Amino acid sequence: MNRTIIIVGVLLLLVVIAYFYFAYALVPNEPQLSAKIEQATIQVNNQTRSYLYYIPKKLSPKPALIIALHGTGMNADKMRQWTAYEFDQLADQKGFAVIYPNGYKGNWNDCRSDAPFPAKKENIDDVGFIRSLIENFSKDYGIDPGKVYVFGFSNGGQMALRLAMEVPNLVAAVSAVSANLQTPATCSCVLEGQTSRVMLVAGTKDPINPYNGGEVTLFGLKKIGTVVSAQDPRKVWLNGMVPQLSL
Repeated sequence: MNRTIIIVGVLLLLVVIAYFYFAYALVPNEPQLSAKIEQATIQVNNQTRSYLYYIPKKLSPKPALIIALHGTGMNADKMRQWTAYEFDQLADQKGFAVIYPNGYKGNWNDCRSDAPFPAKKENIDDVGFIRSLIENFSKDYGIDPGKVYVFGFSNGGQMALRLAMEVPNLVAAVSAVSANLQTPATCSCVLEGQTSRVMLVAGTKDPINPYNGGEVTLFGLKKIGTVVSAQDPRKVWLNGMVPQLSL
């Protein structure tokens, strides 16, 4: 009984911390754009998945596509806000398309075998979701298949790394922010062949994703596997795991 109370108390504390962490971050004013943000849904394995997307008024011929993946507990709207709407503004300047997918119950089925989130536990086909979005936008807007890039923050960054490892033919490059590579012992993904090109962005004082590697914890309370140091992921992963990790 006491153990149950403690577990419930910890979960409630996590919810409170996450609420203040995400709800009270500074939100910039939405800028003037050449077009409006659109909402849409798509069916993936009998599930209705939702997303936001932005197509600038002047879309380039055979344009690039940027897919921005939010972190745990966030959504597509929050991702636009947290990136200060800069992807949309760059899309106006450079003529590319942007998609902001919504994760399943606020999270993604990434490569962390210890992840406690619904998308992982229910084995949601997030790779299939991203693949379907790319295929649809290639058909509808003439996206250049060689210019598909994924940007992800935290859990979204981990999902971006999964795409880089499992479907490198689908994604030219990924940028993972606050999401180091998992150690082989806590990685559930297939690690064979050449990856997409990868850029890791890590903070030396990140309280969740340790810059020097080690245990990932949710605000110091919930352990979520272990990661490789942001300084040298290549050395660890090239030892029989990923033949050609492209950094």
